[in-house]
Amino acid sequence: MVNRIGIFQNGVRAIIPAIVAWFVTVTIAVSFAPAVIAQSLSDAEKIRQIDQLLTATYKPADPGAVVIIAKNGQPLLRKAYGKADIENNTPLKPEDVFRIGSITKSFTAMAILLLEEDGKLSVKDQVSEFLPNYPMQGHKITIEHLLTHTSGIAIYTDIPSVRDAITPDATPLQVIDLFKNMPALSAPGEQYDYNNSGYYLLGAVIEKVSGVSYADFLAKRIFKPLGMNDTAYEGQERGAKRVTGYRVQEGRFTLAPNRSVNTAFAAGGLVSSADDLHRWQNAILAEKLLKPATWKRAFTPTILNGGSKTEYGYGWILRKLRGQVMREHSGVIAGFQAMVLTLPQEQLSLVFLTNQQARHNAARHMGERLAALAIGKPFQEFRAITLTDEALTQFEGVYQIAGKPPRNVSRVGKQLRQQAGNNQIIMEPFGANDFFLQDRSFTRYRFDRNPAGKVTRMIRIDSGDEEEVYLRMADLPVHSNTTVVK
Repeated sequence: MVNRIGIFQNGVRAIIPAIVAWFVTVTIAVSFAPAVIAQSLSDAEKIRQIDQLLTATYKPADPGAVVIIAKNGQPLLRKAYGKADIENNTPLKPEDVFRIGSITKSFTAMAILLLEEDGKLSVKDQVSEFLPNYPMQGHKITIEHLLTHTSGIAIYTDIPSVRDAITPDATPLQVIDLFKNMPALSAPGEQYDYNNSGYYLLGAVIEKVSGVSYADFLAKRIFKPLGMNDTAYEGQERGAKRVTGYRVQEGRFTLAPNRSVNTAFAAGGLVSSADDLHRWQNAILAEKLLKPATWKRAFTPTILNGGSKTEYGYGWILRKLRGQVMREHSGVIAGFQAMVLTLPQEQLSLVFLTNQQARHNAARHMGERLAALAIGKPFQEFRAITLTDEALTQFEGVYQIAGKPPRNVSRVGKQLRQQAGNNQIIMEPFGANDFFLQDRSFTRYRFDRNPAGKVTRMIRIDSGDEEEVYLRMADLPVHSNTTVVK
């Protein structure tokens, strides 16, 4: 399926060039904080390896990144790499401000939960109670459906005509009018489909219920109480100026197109610094602002109508990393990518911000890679090999796991294409029966054979080392003309 988690899709796919450099090399150095020196040798060695990786990834003259890795709330590494502004030769600083894209969703969810604890709404309330002009199309859509990406409503960032019609001075309600009558994708609660429209509507609900703007509510109830002085709705910053965002065109960095913040709103419109997001993670670990029971609900995976479990709670992606529970969210928006994650078992948190926009979710990949290094369980780096056409054809077929749609696997050149519905991924071989994903994630696939050598199963192994087994149901895939999106 298409990995859209953590990506604010306000036309991002339309503006990202087809060819983007993956990770570029080396950087500018900022001295380690004293906390690094005080760590044990093992921690110090892990940090050295992480710093070495980042230094080998961002060139001093290129757009760069800011990273904070902390344990028990205390930074092990707080460092900036590369440039904040390559035209003016301005180096990045750890305190610099970035667009954070879909990490905004975690704050939007927090605002909804604060209003629920105030007694002003319930996540079980229907959206029509607060936005009576929004058509339900015969369904009962709740606030919880919006929070968990299970509403089934049309995704406005996937509709070019809607994105192109958003003017810089459009209000949130005017933007909602552009997509509210689009046909539903599914019935509420039937399936998980990462949905910026849902969080756009949540912003409108927050404004209706609170009586103040989305920006003012978050500032008063979240940012100011937590001392997050550099976090704000874009355009209403109180502190440092946001750094410049870049993308790659024709092999070189160019300024990313500017996007009006109202195209993102409550789905991706915030700016922040690594320091502020570190404060945010510490506040969550300490269960500030909300009751413990409410925090528990926020970090509980959603159950679909059919009984299957998703990997999303209220504004957070809930997965595993190297066998450990992980809470995370990433963001991609014009000129920027971002990632925050926490491993509660290790009391380890990470913030990764970059002003390099890449086609794939580079921030999520890098964040998970750094976290795995920090806990001493680094990922294998896959390298593609070439298999014969005959060898690749042996894997073609229809694979299925109980309760999930079938997946068609077919050969495309020297790769495999895996398709579920309209969503596709490209798989590249790194062994005779082993494949990794072209999107640079750490998910991999292994094909098993029976004693006669016939392929019988496809096993998906994710970054949490958890396995899903898909049985081969038919030898020939059902071919489709759907365009490859990864």
